Amino acid sequence: MDEQDQQRVAEGGSAKPWGFWRTAGWGLVAFAAFLGAQVVVFALLDVEDQSANGLRLSVATILGGLAGMAALWAVVRRKFDVYDYLSLRWPKPRTLVLWVLAGPGFWIAFSVLGFLLDQSTSQFMEDVYNTAGSPALLFVAVVLVAPLFEETLFRGLLFRGWSPSPLRVWGTIALTAALWTALHSQYGAFEIGGLFLYGILLGTARQHTGTLIVPLALHALSNTWAFAQTAFGAGS
Repeated sequence: MDEQDQQRVAEGGSAKPWGFWRTAGWGLVAFAAFLGAQVVVFALLDVEDQSANGLRLSVATILGGLAGMAALWAVVRRKFDVYDYLSLRWPKPRTLVLWVLAGPGFWIAFSVLGFLLDQSTSQFMEDVYNTAGSPALLFVAVVLVAPLFEETLFRGLLFRGWSPSPLRVWGTIALTAALWTALHSQYGAFEIGGLFLYGILLGTARQHTGTLIVPLALHALSNTWAFAQTAFGAGS
């Protein structure tokens, strides 16, 4: 596949996208809605008992993600067909299965590398799980809402607008991976490195398949794996 073919597949939808700066501006609007809703939740649930931190984070993630999605959806549909612009189309089953298998493969290899390098993992997720109150609510936040908002923003809106810019496809993959990783500063340096590489994988999946569904499935599967590991560790 030559560079022009890669560009055509990566862009996905048929409509000419917004340019780099307008895309960045609308992305900031969606992120501001996400962050603003979280600030409101933390203000309303500002309790002294630190055992409620996991519950507050679950509620803030769900409401923030929904607010961010609503804002993103609203700005895109002003000018475009949302499903076309964000490349929300189903891939071929074989394509989806092959890419979904890449997710566990990545994290198994990364876990082995961490073991060999004697890298300890962050206690952040275990602390959140132990103070969440409702594991089901935390599951919805971590496995459903967070991947949906983050992928629609980074591998959806930003990828669509930036890949035809001077960044081109690979610059867009790297920049969206870096921005996505910056949202997870609560983790240690080794885990941050893994998240950045996984962001590259998510962007590559978006590029090669021309659909947002594949990175969304990979992201949700990765968070399911992390949630299961956390639940198992907390219960042992």
